[in-house]
Amino acid sequence: MSINVLLTEEYGYRSWYWSTEMSEDELVSWWESQNNKPIISKLPGEIFEIYPNSYVGPCDWILVRENGDAYGTIKILDGGWTAHIHDEEDTYLQKPNDKTVKHKGGRNGEDWFGE
Repeated sequence: MSINVLLTEEYGYRSWYWSTEMSEDELVSWWESQNNKPIISKLPGEIFEIYPNSYVGPCDWILVRENGDAYGTIKILDGGWTAHIHDEEDTYLQKPNDKTVKHKGGRNGEDWFGE
């Protein structure tokens, strides 16, 4: 089963829907193998920028392709896979069971601030 991820990007404060085309084990293994934080445009699978569809409801989002064309709508409910991309120390993949997966180059806050 392919894992889909609701991804937030702190640079630009954008949200993305990432269709990874990977199983859970493949996704975790890929994420953990990354030496640096993943770059949105280089993620495997398909990525769509998403916008809230306030006309329908709080769980409904509009999918937009990289070229700006509207693709469709999707319902995203709480409790699924999520990810956050910002700096090395606060970039993570979050499994539905709340287990956080860091990339290989990720540092915790203590290392980052030299504490």
